[in-house]
Amino acid sequence: MEKPSPGDAVNCVGFINESQHEINLEDEGPPKQASDDMHASQRPSAESERRMQRRMGVSAEDAPYDITYHPGRVQFYAPPMQRQRWGETQVLPRVNWGDLFFDLFYVAATYNVSNIVIQQPDKEGLLYAAGTFLPVMGFWMDKTSYDARFVNGDDLFHRVYQTLMLCIIALAILHIRPVEIMSNSSENSSMLVFCACLVIERILVIGLYADIYYCGVGQRVIKKAAFDQICRMLIPGLVYGIGAVLAGIEYFGRDTSASTRDLAEVDNEVNSATEDSTFQEAGPNFTRNIPILLCLLGHVGFVLALIVWITFFFPAGGRHKEITVPLNIAFVIHRNGEWIMLMLGESIFSILIVDIPDEGSDFYITFYSGILLVILLQILHFRSQPHDPNVHAMRRHKNAGILWNAVNQIYSCALVSLGAAFTFFLTNFELDSSYSRQLAEGGSGLSVEEAEEKAAHIFCGSLSIVFLSLDVMEVLHLGVDESKDRCLCEQRRTYNGKGIALLAARIGLLVFTGTLSQWVTGAEVLCCIVASCVLMQLLLRKLGAMYLIHHQISDIPEK
Repeated sequence: MEKPSPGDAVNCVGFINESQHEINLEDEGPPKQASDDMHASQRPSAESERRMQRRMGVSAEDAPYDITYHPGRVQFYAPPMQRQRWGETQVLPRVNWGDLFFDLFYVAATYNVSNIVIQQPDKEGLLYAAGTFLPVMGFWMDKTSYDARFVNGDDLFHRVYQTLMLCIIALAILHIRPVEIMSNSSENSSMLVFCACLVIERILVIGLYADIYYCGVGQRVIKKAAFDQICRMLIPGLVYGIGAVLAGIEYFGRDTSASTRDLAEVDNEVNSATEDSTFQEAGPNFTRNIPILLCLLGHVGFVLALIVWITFFFPAGGRHKEITVPLNIAFVIHRNGEWIMLMLGESIFSILIVDIPDEGSDFYITFYSGILLVILLQILHFRSQPHDPNVHAMRRHKNAGILWNAVNQIYSCALVSLGAAFTFFLTNFELDSSYSRQLAEGGSGLSVEEAEEKAAHIFCGSLSIVFLSLDVMEVLHLGVDESKDRCLCEQRRTYNGKGIALLAARIGLLVFTGTLSQWVTGAEVLCCIVASCVLMQLLLRKLGAMYLIHHQISDIPEK
């Protein structure tokens, strides 16, 4: 068996550094015999292995045991299998068309989320955008995490099960509605249905890991890993469930008697007359926003709990192999590249699909500068991210990997809000009372001028978050020590003046981008300046590659 490199194995959440914990994979030896495996008798036949090898595009010598698994014919049920074992060389699977089809649902998700920001570009709108987008993004992350560890057979049971999951995701995305609809749970069921879909989806994901626990084929560690994952999934599911209960109480309690409604209206008038200034500043909408706050809290709490567990309580010294299943990092990198393409595609979608009756010169200046901006962002992203698993944060160190995962979610949110700002800028030309009515119906209470100013703040703030996220992720890939070494002279070990100057320029550009909306709000001028900022970012990174210590980062997207 070919000896793997020191970074081929990763933990249950994909973040482990083999060298950091002094793990020697060469001591793993050959794969265990069938007696050490669960359900070893269910291994596929030789014909099935050859068929799957042709399907996955790998040779018999390179194909790991679990990747070759697929039944020769469609049957009612086939047990899921471990994708690879500890110590095995990882092989990147070929494109799975089912994954690409799954991603199509998120085109609609990003569109609905950006529509929330467009109709209400204020703090409440951003709250609902984050509270809907992050939990739905959690579905995608759950699927990617599962697929990077396990392989399901082409059986009828799993096909129907995945179809059910897609239907629930579609229902959740359908009910990502504007703020005035989702916040009014007494008259609209959108918040109730959305929260209920989050709960059901968590239950279905738990069902997948229960399937692994009872029927999974692979090393014995998959039982422990599946049980731990089920326990972790329960936490956000309970929080989503509380949100669904609160939204349901408000929705099903709306049919009160007329006298009760009249008394409530009188009571509201009295309360409005006696409100103190503190309550007015806090706003009367806090209670109606509790369900969406719980949705946001459920996802963010899950991520923070995972960070704490990985950082402080994860077993070292190779003992992680007793409780975790290895993650195919190359698969995760590939899927994340497709995910970022979806986020950038939302910006392209926002720029190209606009209904403007009279396009003037200002419109086309904004249009083409926006297109150029997204193209440059795509280049900047793939210039900043490594495509070799051995230099990725997930393989470098467990803490770097879990932090990269969290920063990547913030980065995705910033890309979505950036696309929403594009839509606002382009539809703001020749804008009259129609959009004013839309803002009024949205409950934001903003004039067109105020909305334009807030959209400019969102635009510049989102782009500065994009820049900062890319810089932080690059540091996580390299490590703090190596990042500092890039500013040192290799021969004299003194600080490199060029490196310090480039670092100062990148920090200055970040601050400039984040504060640009304080003195510029015009869409055409703003987009041109910001596109120049992205171009400057690319130039600074190119200069860094020339004058600083070289690091292997590809500037061509992985196919």
